[in-house]
Amino acid sequence: MRLRKKIKDELESLYNEGLHLVKCFSSKNKEEQVKINFHYDYQGWYSKSLKVVEVLAPDRYKEFVSYYEIDPKRKSFGYDTYVIRDYLKGIAPANIRDFNSKVQASNCFFTQITILNSLMSRIDSVLTNIDAELMSEIQSTELQTANKLLKINLRAAGAVAGVVIENHLQKISLSH
Repeated sequence: MRLRKKIKDELESLYNEGLHLVKCFSSKNKEEQVKINFHYDYQGWYSKSLKVVEVLAPDRYKEFVSYYEIDPKRKSFGYDTYVIRDYLKGIAPANIRDFNSKVQASNCFFTQITILNSLMSRIDSVLTNIDAELMSEIQSTELQTANKLLKINLRAAGAVAGVVIENHLQKISLSH
């Protein structure tokens, strides 16, 4: 349970850090903007967030990355294809009058933050699945060991298999 709390706290901290960055970045107040170096701070936030999204929401991973990475198949350059990386490189579409690259980058960044925030609601189920998967893997390995022990000592093989069954039944009784 402490691990779940720690993970939730880390996720919340990452979310709050992102909100602070986007607030300072989008602010019209020069003093707010001076508080951050967007190029540097965003990269640190993105690296940490990318791994979290990959582990906790693999189904949203491509979407999360798509707001940063330039699509190699991009045929046009405009509002719907502009990404944060374009802003970091300092490029903007020349064929669109009054195009505000900072606003577009802000919108992409804010969407990434909302994806990260959506993980709060699914974290318990994801962690339960990870826990079950790890336990299954451990039990499978222990049963393979028990199977190898069959040739050497029947009693030892039975003891290992018995421990696996006992742990499994304890887990079931705790969950029900």
